[in-house]
Amino acid sequence: MIASSLSWSLEAEHQYYLVGSWNKKAFHLMKPLEGEMNNVSAKFTIGYTCKEEFQIVRDRDMKQALYPALSKAQNGRVPLCGPDGHGNGKCWQAVGQHHDTVTVTLRLDDDDVAVTMSVLGQDTVWERFESWALQAKRKFAVCGSFNDWLLMPMQKDDSSRGVHRCRVQLRHRSEGFNVVVDEDPSLQLFPDDQGRLEGPSTDRSSGWLSEDNSWVINGVIGGCCEIVLDLRADRNKMVSWKLLS
Repeated sequence: MIASSLSWSLEAEHQYYLVGSWNKKAFHLMKPLEGEMNNVSAKFTIGYTCKEEFQIVRDRDMKQALYPALSKAQNGRVPLCGPDGHGNGKCWQAVGQHHDTVTVTLRLDDDDVAVTMSVLGQDTVWERFESWALQAKRKFAVCGSFNDWLLMPMQKDDSSRGVHRCRVQLRHRSEGFNVVVDEDPSLQLFPDDQGRLEGPSTDRSSGWLSEDNSWVINGVIGGCCEIVLDLRADRNKMVSWKLLS
């Protein structure tokens, strides 16, 4: 799940650990970097399989795990998720040669949260959803029952940073829809039971692109509706729509 309501903090009462494949998922303490009070870091060595997987866990509590949106993440195309207990099977993956050293750094500020993995001087960075989604290269599309779940590109609103819009015509009185990132079916945004934006993920009991986990528009057959994605809004309000006359 995208970052939960648990606060990001390096306060004295919190400690962060790497939990990974190289040491049978034992807790490996991340230590503060000298002169950088908001950064903690830890290192490990890649084993004979030439790859290792890991998560970051707060206070030795697996219900406070930090993890990538998709499993075996090797690049920054997905956001950082957590801290929560929904990261089962979702790990970062470091790939290299046997005995290569990997450095993992966690940066924790209220407005700047990221995980950096460094292997042989090459850095890969994962940001929390709010920062990741606002990157200029991100593209968003709508898909729904009104167009047989095909991708329909959303257009950036040049007057409002982080706002994307798309107009659709209703074929039924009720239409379900989702939002897909970067034209990638594995990167879907969808509502939870309270309508709060979740994702990007494919972890849905009904599979992807169905009305069982979708926002629902109620209108008139043949009517026009504008769907709005506002990435700077609260997650309860990130996705909205209005019927047009």
